[in-house]
Amino acid sequence: MFGRKCLVRRTLQSSIPFEGGKVIGDAIPPFEHWVIESKFTEGEKALYDKRTPPLHRGLLIRQRDTGNICWNIKKYRHVALITTWSWFHHVHSSIEARHMVKAVKKAHDK
Repeated sequence: MFGRKCLVRRTLQSSIPFEGGKVIGDAIPPFEHWVIESKFTEGEKALYDKRTPPLHRGLLIRQRDTGNICWNIKKYRHVALITTWSWFHHVHSSIEARHMVKAVKKAHDK
């Protein structure tokens, strides 16, 4: 079953498109988090080791205007997703925020 093997990750600043843009972090108490340790299977580890080296290169970038070092959010997102579910590599681009309003509407209309 897909739902038992998939994690939907949202940041505290993400908004819920079908609830008037309500910010997710508004409903979460400060500093609340869980750490769940899990292990890759041999196949998952092999896939992770194959897919992540290009993502790790350039994961931290220097901002041109300020010179500050920050996360390359696109690469960070991909690494975070593939770390939580190794097959996210195949679907990550289809679940970007720009596609969510249409996807949620389509699912809601069924």
